[in-house]
Amino acid sequence: MRPDIIVRNKITKKTHLLDLKIPYDVYKNFERCRSENIIKYRDLAAEISRSKRQPVTLGTIIVGCLGSWDPQNDRDLKKLGLTSKQANLLADKLTESAIRESFHIYQEHIKCVPRFPNITNNNQ
Repeated sequence: MRPDIIVRNKITKKTHLLDLKIPYDVYKNFERCRSENIIKYRDLAAEISRSKRQPVTLGTIIVGCLGSWDPQNDRDLKKLGLTSKQANLLADKLTESAIRESFHIYQEHIKCVPRFPNITNNNQ
């Protein structure tokens, strides 16, 4: 029960908890993931806020498995203090990764092509 990314900003004295989600590309799924994430980590956020005596924000970065980018991600990335260029680069990398991994899952489960072929020991 830990978020994927924890950022402590020493300048603003804030802690940001981010979790990455890759649901199927339906906006209803995006909303569900975001609300589940808030429920999942609100107690942790409150505990960190008490112990560190600093504000804590919760965020969810959602990229659909076919590459959809949730517009609310931009709001969560701005809280981290990323420049527009940095946020766009991160968005591109996350989208590319989601599409690549979805392709591998497709090949494994639909076409029965293993991602990592069996390696046999030739010394036998």
